Amino acid sequence: MTAYEIISIFIGILALLMSFGSLIIALLAFLDKEKSSSRKSRRKNKNAYPVCQQDRRCP
Repeated sequence: MTAYEIISIFIGILALLMSFGSLIIALLAFLDKEKSSSRKSRRKNKNAYPVCQQDRRCP
């Protein structure tokens, strides 16, 4: 094997490791987003200001 082939294989392996690492990070971020959104939906919404309708009538 020439030096070119060894370096090419090394760069290819590094590229695969980086792509699978970013895939795992994206998957973990997605799962954490789902988990945190389900936690937020369980607790009551406590806004500082009431949200009015478009004709400015507040409930």
